[in-house]
Amino acid sequence: MRYMVLLKGDPILGAGGDTGFLEAMHAYEDDLGKAGVMLASQALRSNRTSTHIRFDSGGVRSVRSGPPGAAGEVLAAFVLIQVRSKEEAIEWARRCPLDRALAEGDEADIEIREVADEPPW
Repeated sequence: MRYMVLLKGDPILGAGGDTGFLEAMHAYEDDLGKAGVMLASQALRSNRTSTHIRFDSGGVRSVRSGPPGAAGEVLAAFVLIQVRSKEEAIEWARRCPLDRALAEGDEADIEIREVADEPPW
């Protein structure tokens, strides 16, 4: 089973947190690789440079640049893993050192979603 582990939080992860975050993240990715479960991993550029296309039911598509909204909903990075179960995906996600990127009082979130073998449409 493939799972997308989505790291959400402040778009400038590490700005106020532990200076060892990047090293901890590299070690985490090394562990995923050694275990043979990591398929891909990428950080995303700041949401300040993002572009959004909004669709409505009337066929109108509007384009807007910049952040989408609250920092807790900002996608900062992703890891694609292949594991035997959702429980295993959860265990790997719990090991992520995302908390080391946060300043006092900040929060971040990891969302785990199973990757569909075929599109739902």
